[in-house]
Amino acid sequence: MAGIDLAGEAEVEEGARLRELKPRQDSTVVTIGELDFAAGNPLQKIPGVNIVEHYWWTGKKHTELYPQLVDILKNVSSQ
Repeated sequence: MAGIDLAGEAEVEEGARLRELKPRQDSTVVTIGELDFAAGNPLQKIPGVNIVEHYWWTGKKHTELYPQLVDILKNVSSQ
């Protein structure tokens, strides 16, 4: 499973440099997780979630991120 939080893209700087200049700047984030039915609540049949990978980009345009996002969602989250 995967979760995506798309950030704004109106910045000139990007990456670690932008986070240094504006520490609270929003980032695009992808979190990959796996369901763990053994760790969940058996009465409600709610599984636990184990975080497998966490990616983030700050100040990167969505058009530049699109190929990376497709690759991550297509290849990493299905392993």
